[in-house]
Amino acid sequence: MRGDSKKITKEVNPLPDYLTDNKRLLEISDLDYAADLMGRSFQNDAFMEYVMPNIEKRSSLLPKFFRILLKYSIQNQQAYGVGYPLAGVSIWCLPHQKRIDITGLVRAGLLKLLFQGFLVPFFRAIKVFRIIGITQEKYAHENDYYLSMLAVSPESQGHGFASKLVRPFLEQADAQSAGVYVETMTLSDVRMYEHFGFQRMEEHEVRRGFSIWALHRSATPQKVH
Repeated sequence: MRGDSKKITKEVNPLPDYLTDNKRLLEISDLDYAADLMGRSFQNDAFMEYVMPNIEKRSSLLPKFFRILLKYSIQNQQAYGVGYPLAGVSIWCLPHQKRIDITGLVRAGLLKLLFQGFLVPFFRAIKVFRIIGITQEKYAHENDYYLSMLAVSPESQGHGFASKLVRPFLEQADAQSAGVYVETMTLSDVRMYEHFGFQRMEEHEVRRGFSIWALHRSATPQKVH
């Protein structure tokens, strides 16, 4: 009789995603940190400057607004983060998920914020929301992935965190033969998305120096290196 010797190896558990650079679904415990991150990231955004020209008001209201948006998105499993501590946040709507709407935001606390100084910015934003709605109807198909928000903290920019919040979803969309849609109001972001294989579908100028670009990536894009 011959005995087979077996090598015993110790199983090593991988680190949880929050301790790696892997994207992960955000949880309610991430809410305050993520809202602050997004508030700082969008401080000089063209859209935010348009709806809230006063920089002090932006500094005060943006984290409160993003807290509402993120609360809604976390509850619907649409908010993702990367880095530890958190370095970037994205909000993705997958083909089977309902897209963000006003009703959901009101339930998450938007109505209360309107009476805390956000009423005028909200009405200024309606024009932009209408444009976004029109472009989505034209270019965002029902089964597309939709990137609603992408933010990387100012101190973490330039280290590939945006890619870690975008590329996995592009690969997932490719595997499902699904398209991907995004709109942006920053020209540098347009170029970034073009690098990922998106095509400019439309540019709408809201006012001089402030435009909205609609971009779409087909289900069979060229491979990005």
